[in-house]
Amino acid sequence: MTFATPTPTTVFRRTQDHEAFAQRQATTPTPTRTNLGPLTTRDPRADNYSDCHVVYDQCGTCSLGWQAQTCVGSGIVTDRAGCWPAPTAGVATPSGALNGWGVYSPGIVCPFGFESVAAATEQRTGFAFQYPLTSGEKAVACCPTPGSLSGRFTATIENGHQTCKLVATTGVVSIANCEASGPSGTMEMSLPFDGQDVTLTEYSIYAPLVQVVWRDSDIAPGSTAPNGDIGAGAIPTGADNNSNNNSSGSSGLSTGAQIAIGVSAGVVVLALLLAGYWIWRKKQRRQRALATPSAATGAAWAAGGPHNGPGAFSPAPGAGEAAKHQYYDPADGLSTTKMYTGHGAGAGAGGNTELAVLAQLDDDRGYAQGNRYNDGYSQQQGQDNRWRSPAELAS
Repeated sequence: MTFATPTPTTVFRRTQDHEAFAQRQATTPTPTRTNLGPLTTRDPRADNYSDCHVVYDQCGTCSLGWQAQTCVGSGIVTDRAGCWPAPTAGVATPSGALNGWGVYSPGIVCPFGFESVAAATEQRTGFAFQYPLTSGEKAVACCPTPGSLSGRFTATIENGHQTCKLVATTGVVSIANCEASGPSGTMEMSLPFDGQDVTLTEYSIYAPLVQVVWRDSDIAPGSTAPNGDIGAGAIPTGADNNSNNNSSGSSGLSTGAQIAIGVSAGVVVLALLLAGYWIWRKKQRRQRALATPSAATGAAWAAGGPHNGPGAFSPAPGAGEAAKHQYYDPADGLSTTKMYTGHGAGAGAGGNTELAVLAQLDDDRGYAQGNRYNDGYSQQQGQDNRWRSPAELAS
């Protein structure tokens, strides 16, 4: 619907303004705190909830209005108590402006259509509520949800009274005015607005601030307080008193999230174990490939091909001497080191001792088995440090 700019005759006064809204007292003595009663459910009031979100414009060309209002005369509005949570029986309702009205204690939820926007405790700083807290108390400021309007209501103190304020730059504002016959019809204004008489890039809206107060003992174990804390018997969230917490929000991880984390951790551990086993197997296969002699290499050894001796033998018969030899053991497929001891055939010029050994080949790819004579090796060691086959030594 196209918004029609009201005529200047729609300028109105709020009952607490007397002369004009801007001329109210800048300071107000600390009011007596009225307990409006407990607030433990978010059930809506019997009053038409949508009417509480209608904004009563200050004037036809103004960018300022109030929610939760009612007409009391031509061009005059006042606070509508029906837009607040119902007070306990016996609590008096002011005839004019509510001016903050009081607190709900114990109050453990924000009302229907409201959300937590500020908090404070008696021990720590936070929002400076109009009604101070007593020892051990905590409080939350509940403001209306903005609907389609941009931004969010914030808690503020205006002329000594606590209230909620929103400065919107986009969205739709439902606007009404008070006429001699009562409220005018509701008009929808889309922001930003460019009309014949006025151009608006933003619009300020005031709304009731509901102060809920509680103590830790008022919150059931495991239940969430309006500021996000968990009731006694559960782990607190540590929510900051100055943060904007939604009263319906939950804290901690859900059961599904905890299960997902546990499963993921198990998968990661299993993947690491499999990767370690794969690396170990690959290393073992590589060692076997390097250690296993090829058929060509073994044939070259048997034919007397050159190869490096892996250790020293007894240089002469008679006195045995231990020598270490690295060799390939076909039984287990691994390279290892063993000790061999040569013994002479007797005292003096005894016969040479023949040792069955495994020697590493020149090409470093495998091993072959054969008989070598220790004295033959000692004879050739000083020349080129090569082992030779019996046929080569005899030539």
